[in-house]
Amino acid sequence: MKYSTYIVIALLALLTACTKAELCDDTEHPHRAGVQFAFDWANDSKGIMTDGLGDNDSVIVLSKRIIGTWVMACRVGAKDGNGYYLVNGPSSVPVANNDSAGADDTGSEGTDTDATGTDGTDTDDTGTDGTDTDGSGADDTDTEGTGADDGSDTGSGDGADTDDGSGSDDGDDTPTDSPAAPDANPVPGYDTPTDLFKIQAGMFKMIAINCDTTEFDYSQLLNYVDNVESGTTLGDICVEYKRYSSKSDKLRGAIAGWTDYNIYGGDANYLQPDMIPVYYDTIAPVTISRGVQQQFQFKPVILTQNIDIRFHLRKKYNDGDDENNKNRFQIEGVYGGISGIPYRVNLSSGLIDTENTAKMMFTCDLQDENGNALTDSEDNEQPMVCHGNIDVLTLVNSPDPGRLRGPGILQLMIRIKNKKTIRVKVNLHNALERARLYEAVDDSNWARLRKRKGQLEIDADLVIDEDTVLPSEDGGMEVWIQAGKDDIVVDT
Repeated sequence: MKYSTYIVIALLALLTACTKAELCDDTEHPHRAGVQFAFDWANDSKGIMTDGLGDNDSVIVLSKRIIGTWVMACRVGAKDGNGYYLVNGPSSVPVANNDSAGADDTGSEGTDTDATGTDGTDTDDTGTDGTDTDGSGADDTDTEGTGADDGSDTGSGDGADTDDGSGSDDGDDTPTDSPAAPDANPVPGYDTPTDLFKIQAGMFKMIAINCDTTEFDYSQLLNYVDNVESGTTLGDICVEYKRYSSKSDKLRGAIAGWTDYNIYGGDANYLQPDMIPVYYDTIAPVTISRGVQQQFQFKPVILTQNIDIRFHLRKKYNDGDDENNKNRFQIEGVYGGISGIPYRVNLSSGLIDTENTAKMMFTCDLQDENGNALTDSEDNEQPMVCHGNIDVLTLVNSPDPGRLRGPGILQLMIRIKNKKTIRVKVNLHNALERARLYEAVDDSNWARLRKRKGQLEIDADLVIDEDTVLPSEDGGMEVWIQAGKDDIVVDT
């Protein structure tokens, strides 16, 4: 039997409080203990926590016994701690039924990373608290990390897609664009949620992740709880952001007239432009005693990165004494598409998969040098700052600064009023090297963030006339290239 489509992503959970109280005799379930779950959102020390957590502001909690494999999963309210069993509730308690997967794409298999110790070296469900406050101890780290392990046991599950960081286009990751929405009431007739979940005794690792079946694909997690005794380990399980075709009516903010000149990952490899954060926390192995009531508190952290993208945009008019012959033009809009965005998070460790990546479209705004918004005009001859802002897991670099296909490529579509559209692209290799957004774990394809907010500054000015891109005169390391002439277009 399949279980709930509600099992989803977000924050793996840190044990910050554990209280015990003797229970009355449990004659109906003598081998179980009672556990409650609470969430401390005060971990938002930098003021970055958002209000919306996804479907009904709820969190999936997975409790996995380390010895004598047994799993209990439940969906819990992020504020009141009340919820429903998703799998392995007591026989007298209705279990949330799941007849739909709630996912419209199938992600590649997970990794073999597991729980993490404070030194980041544990490899099998025996780590300590999963939310250290600085991620990895890197010299410029300023994000609340997840205490992820060092990747020494990181593998590719049972056949993970690998495509040199370019997102799989072998058909296995192609979305169907038909996400299933969860029912308001997970169990017909079961309208009284519980705040005390009955669980078997033993040593458990616990994971919490925000629930949003419209944004995330939980198929691996669903399969795990459905087949927990099949040999798959918790360290193999990942959750993924759903991906879509650039022309899908479910892709929010799709850009009219967009053409993709970066043939990589296929067209059905676009992420939503306003990706909701992954809220994650994990509780290191803790002993649950029979006949005892305990409370576990998670302090979820955000696993996504807010990135500012900036570069100078200059217009060049034809020289001449006659003002009417300078071919003046006005920029109506600038639209971007960026590649190299990871979409998979390992549930056990909180590490990000940098091997499989996707793309995103977004809208840029024009600013002056002081960051004030401006509207271009035909009379404007001053350089402008072009600015974009995205929330992503991180950005993966191109392995070669000379490539114009694959991850780490920025494409732009610049609309000129009453004239043609100019399309350009640039390899972000050097800009991403300077930004130092993440660090690899043991030289593997798994990484943790160095910082919560990143700056991607492109040194070279983008200079255009009314028809095309012109060579930059400022000597920046990046090189803007006209797109379209010799490019293979991704089939859209």
